[in-house]
Amino acid sequence: MPFASAVLVAQDSGGDDTKPPPLTELLERIPEVASPGSGMNAEEQALAEAIARHGRTAASPLIAMLESEDAEIYQLVTYCLCSLKNGDFVPGDLEPMARAEGKRRGWLPNAIADIDTDEAATFLAKEFRRQPETMAQIDNALERMAPRSVAPLLREFRMASSEETDFLDGLASVWRECGDRAASAVDPLTMIALDSAQPLFRRKAAVRYLGALGPSSRSAFPRLRSLAERESADFAEAVSLAIADSRTPEAADILIDGAIAEARASDEVFRFRELATMIGPKAKHLADRLVTLLDDPNPNVRLGACRTLGYLDNPDVWPHLCRMLKAQDWRIAYSAALSLAQLGAKGGRPSLEFCRDHHWYPRVRYAAGYALRRLAGEKATELDRNRLGWDFNSDSPESCFGGFDGGDGELRPLDNLPALPGLARTADGKALETPYRFAHPADREYARFITENEGYSFLQTKHPDLYQAIKEGAPEAVARWWFNPDVVGIEREGATTLVGIDSGGEEHGGIFAIEAGEKAKQIVKDFTVSLLRWNGNLIVLSGLEHMMVDYGRVHRLVRDGEEWKTEFLYALPGCPRHASVLADGRLFANCEGGAVAITPSGEFEYLGSGKKEPAEEPACLPPL
Repeated sequence: MPFASAVLVAQDSGGDDTKPPPLTELLERIPEVASPGSGMNAEEQALAEAIARHGRTAASPLIAMLESEDAEIYQLVTYCLCSLKNGDFVPGDLEPMARAEGKRRGWLPNAIADIDTDEAATFLAKEFRRQPETMAQIDNALERMAPRSVAPLLREFRMASSEETDFLDGLASVWRECGDRAASAVDPLTMIALDSAQPLFRRKAAVRYLGALGPSSRSAFPRLRSLAERESADFAEAVSLAIADSRTPEAADILIDGAIAEARASDEVFRFRELATMIGPKAKHLADRLVTLLDDPNPNVRLGACRTLGYLDNPDVWPHLCRMLKAQDWRIAYSAALSLAQLGAKGGRPSLEFCRDHHWYPRVRYAAGYALRRLAGEKATELDRNRLGWDFNSDSPESCFGGFDGGDGELRPLDNLPALPGLARTADGKALETPYRFAHPADREYARFITENEGYSFLQTKHPDLYQAIKEGAPEAVARWWFNPDVVGIEREGATTLVGIDSGGEEHGGIFAIEAGEKAKQIVKDFTVSLLRWNGNLIVLSGLEHMMVDYGRVHRLVRDGEEWKTEFLYALPGCPRHASVLADGRLFANCEGGAVAITPSGEFEYLGSGKKEPAEEPACLPPL
């Protein structure tokens, strides 16, 4: 009869189950029961449990068996030691167990943790630095020993080099699992973060660890914020992530201000994403403020607030999200649909139905239909994932934040423009070679210049002064230019000459401002498709389409004192490839996600994508 079955029979047959089998007999069975593999089978587990009933008396003979050269016997012996209880060891057991653990990994770290001495914690911290593993015996042992393990872990951290990335990353995981039990690390880590004499990598790691410690790091927030303001280039992002990682209501109060400022200054919503995805329902108290932000003048602030509301587990906000379904900014309407689905807001069905049937952009209509299906209890499909975004999980696809930055895949550039009123092909037909760039108003001059030779010959030969000013003022931008850079526009505003360059797409090119007799300054770094005058303003259309990122923007160029800057106007359906002003005064943009016409008041008309229906397999994504 197998050993495990024999033990069960003895216990169930009225035998004396308070007295284990003799220890000598059990120890003799170890070579027989030990089997290959790092895991323990039922018979091995039963043997370890029986030995553990002998308590302290089993520790010494088991430790002596650690000298075995047989790998299977060694693994089972370490498992038996791990099965003993805290108190079954004495400080003297550390030396032989540490010697064995230093030779080969097993189940010993948790047994060493049960020795429960500073020396044991010090050994484990050193061993973790030597061979960092997470979701393993050693990090679990260090977590169990907290707060005793805090001081030795800090010592190893102070001695680590920047090349020890596995240890530095693994330590973040250990702090996260320790949580409040490692609260004594908050002050030392804060001092490291603030110490300008420390290497930058160590200071930034300390900031990261403060976030991983969770709510116990609240006291460090004010000093971290001061650090981010004082050394913004190095710490602004790290501090923001750490505060968000602390997962506290106080963190939400801090992040909301930074999220608003970022959206207004840079058109980005990364900090809104942190607030939503890392803090979520713990920011529920911000619901009223976020609802107020839905009426903010800045569309990116409205966008961030609209999407964040979906994460707060507060269904009462659904009426406010419903009115955002009518937004001309397709990102906002799209996000409102996902937020309503995420909140399970069944009261939003009528508004979602209207959006599904009437919104100008097909992707938003699809998102509204998807939300209706989710509210009806249907599961998401792989096609939903392909059409709605790439950064969500299969259980809750609507939980993606900013999926609108992912490649649509389903919409294609317009390929039938001659059928649309007010548009015509170029007279020379050259633009037919590129489907993005062949639509121009028939009654307006088309201000696009294409280089005749490789390199920068167009600027060099026809505008040598502009070329020299750009080369001297923005050499890092010129270094990124590819062959045949296109001049997409030259506009003059007073004494300033503004030059738009497209050199290979992606982030190559941009807009450069050149004052008379001065070097150029780069004021737009995105891929730039057009620089033109529209509605009384200087307008730039820019974006990026690369590796699942696809966005497009319309900016206004304005002078702020002595400097030129951009003001965000509209989000386009993907990266623009051609733009012009139509005869009726609307702005035309042909983008990765289709062609649109925008009125001076900001009303969008979707002109098509060259396909009546989205492609069935738009993206190369793994199945749900």
